[in-house]
Amino acid sequence: SYKSVQSGLKPTCTRESFAKHEIDKIEEVIKKHNELVQLEEERIGKLMERFENMKCSQGDGYKTCLFCNASFGFLKAKPFRCHMCQRNVCSKCKVETEKRQIVLPKILCRVCSEYREIWKPGRNGHSALIPLL
Repeated sequence: SYKSVQSGLKPTCTRESFAKHEIDKIEEVIKKHNELVQLEEERIGKLMERFENMKCSQGDGYKTCLFCNASFGFLKAKPFRCHMCQRNVCSKCKVETEKRQIVLPKILCRVCSEYREIWKPGRNGHSALIPLL
């Protein structure tokens, strides 16, 4: 148990105290956990790569679109303000979230959208891996 490990006592349960089918089940659970951790590491790695590639933006995010450098104006592209970073993006480069009828959608730029995606819980229900930005 945890307390016995902390206090330096030897655990009372050994591998020999379990039945063969119990050991098999434990090993199966550990194997499944390791597979989920591997999948989560791959997911985070791909998202981080996409995130880093997107950070190389072209526009200033105020007078031009942060990504495609489209100019904003009366007869030009309409600016949409990112909910997180407060920079402007055009309609092609925006990402809408919460598309429910009751709640107004939040507009995000692609960088902030990817950043949010990185921190979402993974397949195993929690984001155990914290990426270094």
